[in-house]
Amino acid sequence: MANSIAILGSGNMAFQLLTAFDKASVPLRGLISRDLSRGATTLEATSARCELVGGRDLSDLETDLIILAVPDDAIEEVLRFYQFHSDHILIHTSGAASIDLIRHERAGVFYPLQTFTWGEAVDFSGIPILIEGSSLSVEEALTELAQSVSKTVQMTSSEDRLKMHVAAVMVSNFTNHLYHRAEKWLVDSELSMDILYPLIDETLRKAKELGPVKAQTGPAKRGDQKTLSLHENLIQDSALRKLYHLISEDIKNI
Repeated sequence: MANSIAILGSGNMAFQLLTAFDKASVPLRGLISRDLSRGATTLEATSARCELVGGRDLSDLETDLIILAVPDDAIEEVLRFYQFHSDHILIHTSGAASIDLIRHERAGVFYPLQTFTWGEAVDFSGIPILIEGSSLSVEEALTELAQSVSKTVQMTSSEDRLKMHVAAVMVSNFTNHLYHRAEKWLVDSELSMDILYPLIDETLRKAKELGPVKAQTGPAKRGDQKTLSLHENLIQDSALRKLYHLISEDIKNI
């Protein structure tokens, strides 16, 4: 593992990594942030034992590995803004961005496949971490770093990581959006979402144990067009009605 690491950024991913690495006693060189006030807030929230680093020239920063814990669309701008040493290992944490985005001799990817919320630290031991390196030495450093916080570490190419990211968006973001839609539908009718939580838990359990196809139930699976039409006629929101119809048709086709 690298003798020390630094984290660049002060948002959600930076908070999570600082917390996880500090808990695992990984040597932290510092938190790099252009917004020192925000960086200080992040450090205070994590209680990580490292210093706050400002300035654009990082070529003299004594660290082996710098994690770019920034949004995907900020990676290139961050790489242009800062000056790094050629010996630094630069890695991003994106599920969608290619390793080639980092035009640096020693480059890599450290992607924790999980949903995060700022301020709510999670247990990294059960989070899959997908890694990729520009060389064997970088891969070895990333493997050791990832294994210090997670039990599930997998070497994954940029192409396969992007495919996994697409699937992750569907099972997490899309599903959560449907939760939101269902909740709003019930609230508008002065009903409670709480009644659905046991169903959500059981659906997840069956999907994990049986597989999603075998676990599927409901009117679309049965081909119950009478119930499907009854539901669609009840939904006045045209966008929600279209969403219900499209998903039902896809279930029927499968």
